[in-house]
Amino acid sequence: MSADRYDRQTRLEDFGPEGQRALSEAAVLIIGAGGLGVPAATYLNAMGIGRLGLVDGDVVETSNLHRQPAYGPASVGMAKVRELEKVLRAQNPDTQLDIRDTFTFKDADTLPLEPFEYITRQVQGDFLIPPDDDAQGP
Repeated sequence: MSADRYDRQTRLEDFGPEGQRALSEAAVLIIGAGGLGVPAATYLNAMGIGRLGLVDGDVVETSNLHRQPAYGPASVGMAKVRELEKVLRAQNPDTQLDIRDTFTFKDADTLPLEPFEYITRQVQGDFLIPPDDDAQGP
């Protein structure tokens, strides 16, 4: 973890180096790389989250471009999670990314995303960001 990279947020009185350390040890699972998932992943990644799981089986459509700024015209037709992965790796190569190109929760039940353990279809971990639209939950 680069001290310079996170200098501004570690200066915050209620965050500090301890907060940065906790963030770097945290894991967040984001279901959906769309209107909510893109900004959540981008900001968590920039802030220094330790591990970020992304699950989405959709492809980028032209209608996504105005509200999902990680994607551009060249991304149309490509897998959202793979395109977002490129952006996140370029933004912060220190984040551990777990990428799954899948739609179904059935498939997600078997994802090896420790510390996310799927037990009776509930996520246990630090945090889960659910889908923002067209969700087909468990």
